[in-house]
Amino acid sequence: MAKKKSTVIAGEYEGSEIISTTFLGNYLTIMIKGSFLQSQAIDLTRRSVAMYEVLDEEMMEADASKILEKDEELREKTKPFVFSAPERKSFVVAVLFKDENVSILDLDEKKLLHLVETFKKPDILNYMQ
Repeated sequence: MAKKKSTVIAGEYEGSEIISTTFLGNYLTIMIKGSFLQSQAIDLTRRSVAMYEVLDEEMMEADASKILEKDEELREKTKPFVFSAPERKSFVVAVLFKDENVSILDLDEKKLLHLVETFKKPDILNYMQ
């Protein structure tokens, strides 16, 4: 069975692949489609992302997503992916970038854990005030 690719399924950068990056850090990167010389990459780090939410059925039924609350069209486009995520064995994540763009990601469990780890507060900060 072929390995499922993690992709941007809606919003800004739709259709772009998401890869794990470990070269200069440990985070996820959105590879924006384009010609080879014009392709771009956006790293999902504290520098570029204002917040993220893992979307589930309960959140979508209650319209409880803070990221999607103002964009009804994107919310409606995202619902089918969220409701089918368990059978696809994937997770749907809404990402609000600091430039106010929003992307909806379809991630496998390994990439979701990678994303959560990226935004986890470093242990040393638990002891500082």
